[in-house]
Amino acid sequence: MTKWEYDSCALLGTGDELDRYGQDGWELVTVLMEGKESYARAYFKRAIPDPMPVMVWTYSEKALEREGRKACITVIGILIIACLLTWGLFSLIH
Repeated sequence: MTKWEYDSCALLGTGDELDRYGQDGWELVTVLMEGKESYARAYFKRAIPDPMPVMVWTYSEKALEREGRKACITVIGILIIACLLTWGLFSLIH
């Protein structure tokens, strides 16, 4: 589940604040007029990085690789047994 952090700033009319927030990975959520002087205030959000999925993915990748080797060896073993049985049956018939 994504966790978010939030921030806000007063817009002074130059747009520099929006650029700075955007470069830092913030998304603009809304702009509201606030205060008695009716200044604009921008509200932002950005996702908080969660290192856990990376660790789980790395573990899963290693486990999958390990299990993949076992499955490959099992399939090769079954094919060898099937070939030997087929060859043995073929030898009995002829």
